[in-house]
Amino acid sequence: MKFYSSSWSTIRVGFFYLGMINLILPGVASSEVVYKTIDEDGVPLFSDKVNGQHERVLLPKSNRTNFFESPQTKMIAIEEKEPKQIYRVEILSPPIDHTFRNSEKVSVRINVRPRIASGSGHQTRVFLDGDLLSDYGSSLNFQIRDLERGAHTLEAVLTDMADRELARSEVRTFFVQKASIFNRNRFNN
Repeated sequence: MKFYSSSWSTIRVGFFYLGMINLILPGVASSEVVYKTIDEDGVPLFSDKVNGQHERVLLPKSNRTNFFESPQTKMIAIEEKEPKQIYRVEILSPPIDHTFRNSEKVSVRINVRPRIASGSGHQTRVFLDGDLLSDYGSSLNFQIRDLERGAHTLEAVLTDMADRELARSEVRTFFVQKASIFNRNRFNN
């Protein structure tokens, strides 16, 4: 009978350790990326480590709970699931295909709907011919001076604090026409 009780306590201790390992290892031992290799005999081998010529196999996330997840992590996950605000960015000025003559300033007006809340960290970035106009910051109304003659494009992009794009306007094309030093009289009439 003594043998029976010591075996039973050994089994209970074994189950205790097995239970502890099962609590600790689910987050550590599992991997969502597996590599598949084929050995010389054509048998596929699967591993979580890269070994020779391999093919990456993505596994779906398992249906398990992470016991070590902090409440703050859960809050972030809840915030990410909240419905995102849909923004619309529109260039109101300059008019489409408008021609500015001589040293005329180009007035730029941008409309963002719904309005950006102050302190949200959202920024409006304006691009002229593909280059960021950093001189005007996040202003929605400003004037561009001293543009070279020719066709120009304007585009506005709304980004959040993490620099992710929330909305983008259509590209607006406009033209700048300046008097040539060879034909000044033609434009000054």
